[in-house]
Amino acid sequence: MVNSFTDEYNKLYKQLYDNIPDEESWFFPALKELIEKYDKQTAIIFATQQPWPEYTFELLVKAGLTDIDKEILIPYLKTKNEDNCYCIAFCLAACGYQEGFVVLKQFAKQTHLLSKHTHPFVDILPDLIFIKDDRISEISIICKNYNKQHKP
Repeated sequence: MVNSFTDEYNKLYKQLYDNIPDEESWFFPALKELIEKYDKQTAIIFATQQPWPEYTFELLVKAGLTDIDKEILIPYLKTKNEDNCYCIAFCLAACGYQEGFVVLKQFAKQTHLLSKHTHPFVDILPDLIFIKDDRISEISIICKNYNKQHKP
């Protein structure tokens, strides 16, 4: 099943050409259909087998897969890579786990050790629409205020 999921995912991803998934309105609904066609466990196994599992988890979460066990995601937070850490923090928050909100807030405030290139207004704020939780309101305000304070 994972091989079939992988094949269909790769076909879907190739349709992006040089675009990123967030820029294509059709991508996340199509990925959601793919997850539903198989099952969440197949999608999770698929993500863990990818060269960049953190980003793959982010895409799955943005497609609506928000019931991933915390124990699957938490180990990925131990990275020294800024992008990977942000991806997993986003996933944890979107899945409702406090650990994700803590790290996202640190990224928004630019206080996380790895937050060197992640811009609160440009990178974090647009992702918050995928998180259906009231705890994003404070992070949203931080991101908006950061932008006001750092305008050229």
